[in-house]
Amino acid sequence: MKNAKVGLAIGILLLIVLSFYFFADSKKGPDSFLRKTFVASSSQAEKPALSEPHTSEVPDAESSVSPEFKAWVEASADKLNQSVESQEQTEELLKTRSAALSFEESGYLARLALQSSAPANSRIFSVYLLGLEAVHNFSAISAVLEAPLSFQEKPATHSPEETLAMQEKSLRRMAIEELLKSYQKGDLPREKAAATFEKIPDAQLKKYALTRLAELTK
Repeated sequence: MKNAKVGLAIGILLLIVLSFYFFADSKKGPDSFLRKTFVASSSQAEKPALSEPHTSEVPDAESSVSPEFKAWVEASADKLNQSVESQEQTEELLKTRSAALSFEESGYLARLALQSSAPANSRIFSVYLLGLEAVHNFSAISAVLEAPLSFQEKPATHSPEETLAMQEKSLRRMAIEELLKSYQKGDLPREKAAATFEKIPDAQLKKYALTRLAELTK
């Protein structure tokens, strides 16, 4: 009964937070919620070896991304609304996985986050996983931020296009916040964060990112 109540509570929280980030502007990142609800696949429990930070452009080819990795991402995203026994352990498993992402894997996650036809959970999980070690996955996160929005003109009110447009902006705000957290921790130089934010094509998102960076610099 206790586990059922926990699962129900997290399920309700999932709906509230997703609505908050997909349909309203926010200055707070989704980190506190996502860290509590993501479930790592048991097949990925062993700590993989760390890889070097990625600083060049994200590759287009997916041939070097294993089917096992793609399946793990899909399974993890599908379990967003399930409760976890140890939030700290889950976070550490995912942080370790994020730090070990290969250049091709981080590029795959960036493309998945930008794919409008992909499930919302998959897009959220992709940005979240990249952001857990934002400096290591810097090129992938930058690719998400620097990609133009699918809808250049304002969609009709209450239309499916409006929903997708708001989702795209929310995902980019998530990416912005992950870089800002890295800056706050001293892992990311201010100049590097600012240079990336200057490349954001959407004027509203660019202003949001630069304003947040200025606030944290005071």
